[in-house]
Amino acid sequence: HEVGHNWFFGMVGNNETYRAFLDEGFTQFLTAWGLERIDGDTLVEEFAENRYQRRFQTPQLARESEVYDGYQREAVRYHVPRINVHSDEFGYESGLGFGYGHVYYKTAVMLYNLQYVLGDSLFRSAMRHYFDQWHMCHPYPEDMRQSFIDHTKVDLNWFFDQWIETDKRLDYAVKRVKGVHKDAGQTIMLRRKGDMQMPIDLQVIARNGTVHDFYVPNNWFVKRTDATVLPRWIGYDDLERDYVAHVDIPTGIASVTIDTTDRLGDHYMLNDHMMVPVSVSFDHHVRHPADRRAYEAFVRPDLWWNGYDGAKVGVHLNSSYLRYKHKVHFSTWLNTGIGQYLPPTNPALQLDSIPGNTDTDFDPISFNIRYENGTEKLLKGSSLFAHARLLDGLQRYGAGARWQMPNGRTEISGELVYFVRQDSSDLTYLLYPEQWELGRLNGAVDLGIRHRYDHAQGTGDLRIDMRSSAVGSYSGYAQVRFTAINTTRLGPLQLRTRGIAQYGSGRTPRESALYLAGASPEDMMENKYTRSVGFVPYDWLGYGAEVNHFQQGGGLGLRGYAGYVAPEELEDGQVINTYRGNSGLGASGELDLDGLIPWRPGKLARYVHLDVYLFGDVGMMGYRANNLSNGTLEMAAPRADAGAGVAFTIKRFGPLVDIRPLTIRFDMPVLLTALPAAEQDHFGFRYVVGVGRSF
Repeated sequence: HEVGHNWFFGMVGNNETYRAFLDEGFTQFLTAWGLERIDGDTLVEEFAENRYQRRFQTPQLARESEVYDGYQREAVRYHVPRINVHSDEFGYESGLGFGYGHVYYKTAVMLYNLQYVLGDSLFRSAMRHYFDQWHMCHPYPEDMRQSFIDHTKVDLNWFFDQWIETDKRLDYAVKRVKGVHKDAGQTIMLRRKGDMQMPIDLQVIARNGTVHDFYVPNNWFVKRTDATVLPRWIGYDDLERDYVAHVDIPTGIASVTIDTTDRLGDHYMLNDHMMVPVSVSFDHHVRHPADRRAYEAFVRPDLWWNGYDGAKVGVHLNSSYLRYKHKVHFSTWLNTGIGQYLPPTNPALQLDSIPGNTDTDFDPISFNIRYENGTEKLLKGSSLFAHARLLDGLQRYGAGARWQMPNGRTEISGELVYFVRQDSSDLTYLLYPEQWELGRLNGAVDLGIRHRYDHAQGTGDLRIDMRSSAVGSYSGYAQVRFTAINTTRLGPLQLRTRGIAQYGSGRTPRESALYLAGASPEDMMENKYTRSVGFVPYDWLGYGAEVNHFQQGGGLGLRGYAGYVAPEELEDGQVINTYRGNSGLGASGELDLDGLIPWRPGKLARYVHLDVYLFGDVGMMGYRANNLSNGTLEMAAPRADAGAGVAFTIKRFGPLVDIRPLTIRFDMPVLLTALPAAEQDHFGFRYVVGVGRSF
């Protein structure tokens, strides 16, 4: 790329601040064109680090890597801005997406589309004429346009107007093909779904394998071509969106494709074919760019385990177009019961005299499916989603929408969800079975706003979450929660803080309540290590008069009170347990000491990381006397804890990508301000273990 600047900017100069696309975009085109001329259409890349990566690494095309990948990711989202603007104005033009980056990508795609319009030889001579005319000079956009028009003697104003002056979308589709089995007289119906207009190269393959090329001009100009020229298709915006091509294909039609050269900057290439192109491959988890030319599906066998289902043998599929449109994540398992690790109180362990017998009431199959699709036509940055699952004893169904606002930092979401555990065996899956209401449908409408921001010394994340029970829900309840998380640099140290405030009303189901020490049972269902028994020792679980040893981040976050019922004695002598409720306040802080206690494991630093920190938590739970849902809200006395902790993170799993890091946390809350009845010293050795950081 930088070598290419010797031509565009070095010899054909321009004011890059004023109109950057004239040098950066032309150079980006020259980069891809030069790589193809020197090395062929495939990029020359370094060999992968190991045999597994080399087996699944796919060759990258120079034109795709240098030009179309960056453009297409944004184009399918409607994020491609007009480029004939001052460099400082791209923030106002695009809102979401690369913004200024499209002086590279969109301009390079524009030049490939100009090549598509003019034909290879005329385009090449026009580029040479532009360079010869303006080298050692400083052209402006209008000079560039006029140079191409003068040399080609073709009115290209329609082309440059839409490519550099607008953010219009280019999308042609094969709408319908009639008479595919006839020997002649077929009709191919095309639809211009976007507002941009272009001529169309159309290829038809007959059922006997012969290839028939057609060309549909969009004005009086016809490029040099060996294809059969069809009648003109003149239209733009809402004018003449449909076109019918009448063709005679002996033996019938096997396929129809728009632009087999893949130069057309079509935003959605799946509809460029008579049949949607689908590619299915093994889900190898090796990094690869998305393929704009096909709907990609990745399949792999899936093996999992929990303490009740035992070994789970299944299959996983994830598929999408450009990792944005029509995203599907689907998993299903056959539950075998092999290798169960049941609670000590399970009847199968107490009554069976044969060691190794299983509790056979587990679900025979499990599944989890989620679908999401971008709805950029309705609102840029928006998407709709739906999900269904029968997993670890829980039936859960929901649908909703989300919108990422143009600032790229704020997201608004809404979801309608219903979930239920129908029989007592479904409770066997749970770490805290007594904290879930059996056989009662829990339905809710969730609304949320999330805003990420920067401050002088770090970053922040602010959330407002609102919930109201939905029609058909067994319990009527509502809650609103405010959460703020900040990360602040303090020299070599890093301070992480979290504040939470929640107000609730009505009768909140136990599984959806606010918990003093950590996450609710509903929240724990979103983590595969905590949604079911097996990974956490049973003697670390349960609620009682003493603190316990397992704490999952969430709730008010008072990790030192994990498993403690937190009794509160009222003036009339009544005792209320405040380990859960629907209202409360909490604050937590962690001071990471990485800058003072560096751990450098050499080459393993790419894969693992160790955090050492000091922490403190404080909070108080709200309650209502006599457990009345409409009683006066009172606040329990504040509780606090403090101590030190370590968190070990596996950041990468070898060459595999798309696998989330795994963090195991070990916290020592050596100080408790409100002691359980069984303890006498505020200072003492205590520990809790969790999956993931506390916040």
